[in-house]
Amino acid sequence: MTLHHDSKSSPQFPSPPSLSPQQIALISEAAVQYAETHGLLMNTKVPPSEHSTPKNSDPHAAQSQQLSHVPLVLTPTLFPSSEFHRLKSIAPLFSLVVDRMSRDAEFLLGELKEVLKVDEFTRRIADIYREVYCTQVTDSDQDDNGPETKKEHLEFLPPNKDTQLLAMGIHRSDYMLHGTSKPLQVELNTISSAFAALSQITQQLHTFVVNRFDRFIRENLPKNSKLEVNNSKDEVVHLMKEAFEAWEEQKREGNVLGRSHMAVLFIVQPGEGNFADQKHIEFDLYERYCMKCVRASLGEIHERAYLDEYHNLVYNDVHTGMEYLIPVAYYRAGYTPTDYPTQKQWEARKRIEESSAIKCPTTGYQLVGTKYIQYVMTRPGVLERYISKKESDELRSVFTGIYSMHDKEAVQRAIENPHLFLGKPQREGGGNLIYGENLRTILKEMPDEVRDGYILMDRIVPSGQENIFCRRKQTVVTTGVSELGTYCLFVGDASRDKDIVNNRYGGYLLRTKPKDVEDGGVASGVASMDSLVLV
Repeated sequence: MTLHHDSKSSPQFPSPPSLSPQQIALISEAAVQYAETHGLLMNTKVPPSEHSTPKNSDPHAAQSQQLSHVPLVLTPTLFPSSEFHRLKSIAPLFSLVVDRMSRDAEFLLGELKEVLKVDEFTRRIADIYREVYCTQVTDSDQDDNGPETKKEHLEFLPPNKDTQLLAMGIHRSDYMLHGTSKPLQVELNTISSAFAALSQITQQLHTFVVNRFDRFIRENLPKNSKLEVNNSKDEVVHLMKEAFEAWEEQKREGNVLGRSHMAVLFIVQPGEGNFADQKHIEFDLYERYCMKCVRASLGEIHERAYLDEYHNLVYNDVHTGMEYLIPVAYYRAGYTPTDYPTQKQWEARKRIEESSAIKCPTTGYQLVGTKYIQYVMTRPGVLERYISKKESDELRSVFTGIYSMHDKEAVQRAIENPHLFLGKPQREGGGNLIYGENLRTILKEMPDEVRDGYILMDRIVPSGQENIFCRRKQTVVTTGVSELGTYCLFVGDASRDKDIVNNRYGGYLLRTKPKDVEDGGVASGVASMDSLVLV
């Protein structure tokens, strides 16, 4: 599949409202104040030049952090209504595929076999998955007239009976519009799918801005356009409650402790900049449902958490002097090699995985979220292992062209036209894309033995819209391109339909960046938080 990059035949959006410099200044002031008073905040890295004194002007000085409003787009961005509702409708299908594939051990590890040879990080995640969830099973087969033969295969069958089989997924399927009207999937995130809280508040900010300054915003929006309400934070909080209660139901007969002795465990990175997005969820869990939370890095979990005789995860909170049973373990870390600087972090990850806590995500979910498995999903017949043909076709309608780095024809096309392709390693987080002349050079020089650590992807080329970006109270008007993520929320075990607690669409995330910027997210200050106007 190769994308056509001529969008002349695509229907064109009406222009967003044009604003004068005075109007932009007025809106910017109100939006920043709204953001600051409603917790739309993050710690951002400040370059040394912005915090150095004449005596401390070393350009290699460490970056400091500064609390600031998140980078914002001041007015919401236009998006085709019919396509948005289609993306909402298929969100639960992605959750089913992720859960069922994560329990298809022979297939999942078989497909990743070559990747695991060249990617140590993914291999170690797979090692934990295999040790905790998989059993080597021997089947006997005998023809009518022939001798009995034995065949071994890997089965999703945890060796320990106390291993938790329910899982929680806060997945996010990210899309960009190719041209102006065709959404295509950029990636499927299965671990630490962030910004659910800040995204909801951004949409509330835009509702305020549009209504407060309706004379020169709302009146200039396209006729019959509609601001799309976003309840992503509320949906995630409710999902955690459902997982918590599912765990309580499992332990109903043997559990003698009340909620005052339980807590949701947030696994976090030290010095987390995107703290407010997490804290909004933490505070809502307690205020709405009296559910406590504790935050810890993998290193702290290694030192302070243990498994009791029933494989319950128990965390010793040194701040309160209490020990908490952990019904739900929620990862906002663990997706990059830098989260595992020593063996201790890997031991902590395995300890959590072996416990009775419902994990978000499991190691299986994380493996399904690798870039190579995103390529595998595009192959004929793979989705049909887990959902119907009709449902599979619905998901394929949003797939772009993805290729193995061993596909000589695709690689040659990318060398000849690198502007039409992207290279991606098996890594989460921004800043990992390979493009342009760098892609051409890498493809020419990449040894065969490391090619399995990457995928090649058709480049999605959006038309873009005029946007007003606001970062650190400074505004810039330029053409922007947006990436829309739909949250796919799941609790249960989809291998047995009766054990699905919930599976639903859970709100959206919209991030917009200047069109001439290739890569980077909100945390790096490249992209800005945004919301939708459906047209």
